[in-house]
Amino acid sequence: MFASRWKGRAISTRELLGENTTPGELSMAVLNEAPAPFAAALTSNWNDVLLEYIGRVPSNELWQKVIAKWLLADFELGSLDTVMAASTTDRDHIVMQNPGLVDKSFLIPRTDRPKTFVINGAWLAPVGYTADGSSVVPLQISPDWTGSPYYPDNQQATYKPALGSSYCCCSCNRTLTVGGGFVETFAFGGAAPQFGPAEAAQKLPEQQEEQICVGCPAPKPMSLAAAVGISSFAPGFAIDHLAHVGKLGNPEMVAWPIPSPSMPGPQRAERYEFGDGGNLDTSGLLALLQRGAERVVWIASSSKSLSSSYNYTSATTETFDPAAAQVDQQLSDKFGYGKNSFSGQLMNNQVFEKSALLPLVRQLVTLKAAGRPAVVHISLEVLGNSWWGIAGGRTVDILLVYLEKASGFEAQLPADTQTALHSADSPFANYPIYNTVGENGLQDFVGLTACQVNLLAAQAEYSVRHHAELFREFFI
Repeated sequence: MFASRWKGRAISTRELLGENTTPGELSMAVLNEAPAPFAAALTSNWNDVLLEYIGRVPSNELWQKVIAKWLLADFELGSLDTVMAASTTDRDHIVMQNPGLVDKSFLIPRTDRPKTFVINGAWLAPVGYTADGSSVVPLQISPDWTGSPYYPDNQQATYKPALGSSYCCCSCNRTLTVGGGFVETFAFGGAAPQFGPAEAAQKLPEQQEEQICVGCPAPKPMSLAAAVGISSFAPGFAIDHLAHVGKLGNPEMVAWPIPSPSMPGPQRAERYEFGDGGNLDTSGLLALLQRGAERVVWIASSSKSLSSSYNYTSATTETFDPAAAQVDQQLSDKFGYGKNSFSGQLMNNQVFEKSALLPLVRQLVTLKAAGRPAVVHISLEVLGNSWWGIAGGRTVDILLVYLEKASGFEAQLPADTQTALHSADSPFANYPIYNTVGENGLQDFVGLTACQVNLLAAQAEYSVRHHAELFREFFI
């Protein structure tokens, strides 16, 4: 979206992503070559970067610092001080309205990439408090706007004191308004605007030509590095329940709600903790449905392989058990199967009829059994969802690319690679569904090896090429 340089030089999209591959040419010697720049950072040692910063920066900044250097620095995108804007025109307008930013560095998306780019985070709780499934709110970050576009279920959120905080020995829950709209991203993280209750219900930033002044973000703006750090911090929800966790803490920023007639203000800014958007929705689909998307390519990086022993034939809508069938929750929760998820974070995610999941899973299982990549085109009726602010009564076309074993691809690999795939000490023990942490032990906690990255990338390419006509028809 932003990358046009790598290690100090200009880079083309072709070089960024690497050359096309042919399965029969993917010997172990080829797979062990350095990956294309887009994925090269995954093979550098994450632990080394962590050790460089741990104990030297505040715990709530640690993850963002590490991610900035590990994933983004080689592309010159790792600054936590650089703000974002949607275009050069937007940047010029921002600077004209805020002369103090004239010397500020801006990151602007490439003009040859899609115009809408959403990074999903989870808006947890005020510092010292904890959220649950009904009070964790999506945080959506784009180069132009950041915030939460609605009030979840049009209600306020209630937070309990976190274990170990100064509030934990009392029953002083807090109920606050969260979300309701967006703030320009360059300004997110500053003090709330100064106006009275009557004005607050009328002056909505996205609906008025008059500019509303807010405080300068402190100590850092919502940079790309900060956003990627927030969206990748998977432990966020668990850490949110503990006030003191030692060296690693949730990213923090100042935030406040957008008032409206239904949720009048003002409400002062609070310092909140934020975490991975996957705490609420790993797919990113719900943010697209909020925006009225009619066609969606859904790349579902599953956490486990679909069961080969589950009886899909005799199952019915009433008896189907997605957990027993090992259907990834990012898929099953959209069909109303998120009710029993951990702490209830996924219980509000239903946007499709429950009866539509089993036929879809049967298609995926059939493709897997045939050795083909699990890619399916489906049309689904969208159900209204007040918690996410999603309007129903329409149809969305989805091209689902589900991460799964593709034996047809594996059968085309050279003999030495096939031997490595099935050997006792194989680097591909969990292929193609690698562990997100600890795949290669504690010595590189979140990294992968070159051959692991390259083989997975090659299967992804094969999946698209194998279903090329399906993709062409979808985008016509």
